Amino acid sequence: MARPIRGRSEQVKRRAGERRRTRDETTKQKLDPRLRFLKELESRTYPLLIRNRIKTLGVFASLRRYAPKGLRYGEEIMSAKITITIPDWLDKICAWPLMIYRKRKYGGAFRRIDIGEGKYTLVEPEDYYTYGKYKWVVYGTGSNLYVIRHRMTGEAKTETVYMHREIMNPPKGLLVDHRYGVSLDNRRGNLRLATPSENMLNRKKKKNTTSRYRGVWRLKNGKYESQITDHGKRIHLGWFDSEIEAAKAYDVAAKKCHKEFARLNFPEDSLKS
Repeated sequence: MARPIRGRSEQVKRRAGERRRTRDETTKQKLDPRLRFLKELESRTYPLLIRNRIKTLGVFASLRRYAPKGLRYGEEIMSAKITITIPDWLDKICAWPLMIYRKRKYGGAFRRIDIGEGKYTLVEPEDYYTYGKYKWVVYGTGSNLYVIRHRMTGEAKTETVYMHREIMNPPKGLLVDHRYGVSLDNRRGNLRLATPSENMLNRKKKKNTTSRYRGVWRLKNGKYESQITDHGKRIHLGWFDSEIEAAKAYDVAAKKCHKEFARLNFPEDSLKS
């Protein structure tokens, strides 16, 4: 039995592929009159016409050269994007009913600025028109998220700008602390100036500890010890049978030592008193 010649089989496949490519090219050239007109415009040169892009009164029409699924070969799509800028005075009038609603429901008016990834930051209504014109993004991991943007400082040089620092404009040596621990809330009522040591007092509780409360440790004998650190010195507050009693003892000491920067275990009790 004669063995098949591999060379002839490869030639047949190559010729079939060439015929297929030729047929596809012929199909691509069969455009309807509208698309032929756009293709003819594309090849010419006008002051307001750039190749593959038409710019007219802020309307950008892009001629895409690929064929998505469901469309014939050679078809092109024209997409338009229109940007309308609303004046600040008109935006204030339109947002006025919403500000009244938020003030009655939440106790204060605020505006939202989109920072991507489905998140937004809260700012004061007057700060919205100052900082809302920039492109802000979210930065950080887990619960330590901050709102930042990049600003050009020179030729091919940029610097990172944090929104909470730009709003408060702290002097050299001071930090901006988020009073209630919500880093995406950049309303002025949630921001305050603090020294590095005061900022550390308002940090979140560490995980993987023997107690769920701040300043409380569970001992091997089943009791709970309460401690607090003031100006680098650890102060013993006593031993308690109940974990809640130890946490409340820490809150009493934190109000005296840390004052307005105290982060309490039971802040609702402080509001009642």
